[in-house]
Amino acid sequence: MKKHAGAIVAVMMLAAPTATQAAEGGAGFYLLGTRGPGAAILPPAGLFFQNEFYYYQGDRSLPPDGRP
Repeated sequence: MKKHAGAIVAVMMLAAPTATQAAEGGAGFYLLGTRGPGAAILPPAGLFFQNEFYYYQGDRSLPPDGRP
């Protein structure tokens, strides 16, 4: 195991994301009701996957205090 520890660490570092994007004010973009299979509904037995991709773009910049 010790022989492969360096290779395992190298693979983990290469697989880690390299860039991070943040939303304004530290708030994320969340569409209400889009998380999970449904509110108060028990889904059938099984394994579920959820893939979310949101693209939004801003064209204005404000200083940190939020005043123009």
